[in-house]
Amino acid sequence: MSLPLCQKGHGNVTFDPPPSERVADALSAVRPEGDWIGWLRFFLDGVCEIALDATRTARGLHARVNEDREALLSTRGATVTALQLFELLPGHPVISMPRVTRLLSTTKPTAGKSIDALVSAGILAEAGDRKRDRLYRYQNYLRLLE
Repeated sequence: MSLPLCQKGHGNVTFDPPPSERVADALSAVRPEGDWIGWLRFFLDGVCEIALDATRTARGLHARVNEDREALLSTRGATVTALQLFELLPGHPVISMPRVTRLLSTTKPTAGKSIDALVSAGILAEAGDRKRDRLYRYQNYLRLLE
């Protein structure tokens, strides 16, 4: 017997009862009724929904990085070091000056210019009101992960 997976429109399924109740209902039907097919459908629908959501998120992140790279390259004052920092941002979306100097193995002035270029391009934004060791967020990237 084959089970249809990820049918068209399945990505928009909403859980009317809370998911924990649906899990309990699907599992409780297995014991008395032997409804393994119902349980498998429920489980695989959940796997499919999560996979579709992860795929949408990954595509959005990829597009965001490409758009932001283009924005940086067209920004006056963009340097090779700023581009190197940008390429590290997906793995380090919240950074500080000390972290940038370590990541790039560079001086504080060079790290500062790189951060400034990314701020000018609208890629980084200062997070908080710290006077020292300010934090900067790759805001649009993090927004897609929320």
